Amino acid sequence: MYMLDKVLEWFSMEPDEMGLGEQATPRVDVLEKDASRLIAAKFIELNSSEFLLWKNLIYQKLIKDKYLFDEGGTKYSITFDGKIFCKQGGYANAAEMERQKMKSQNRKDWLMILGTWLAGLGAFFLVGWEIYKKFFLECR
Repeated sequence: MYMLDKVLEWFSMEPDEMGLGEQATPRVDVLEKDASRLIAAKFIELNSSEFLLWKNLIYQKLIKDKYLFDEGGTKYSITFDGKIFCKQGGYANAAEMERQKMKSQNRKDWLMILGTWLAGLGAFFLVGWEIYKKFFLECR
């Protein structure tokens, strides 16, 4: 996820921050080979063989999630949804939110199980109390 977030962060930058110069327009169409080179230059930790190995899959994932727009397989530009997603924390934040949601759901499930057992126990004791009243208290 770290690489996904860094690539998305790079695409959401202004053209001069990307290293494209001031002549580029706000909606930048970047060639794939230039993007990979400039991303690796901007984020030193991505200047690795691992990034080069995964870069095409990263681009495909961002395109599939509709955060990057693919123009003919060689040019990419960020979508509005991609910019918003990046500003909201990207994939790392989305994973943390999903983890919190699952934790909350798990807690609710356990409370529901506990409540069901307590209701069953209450019903069992209520029936027992009624039997006790009928046979032992009325017989005296």
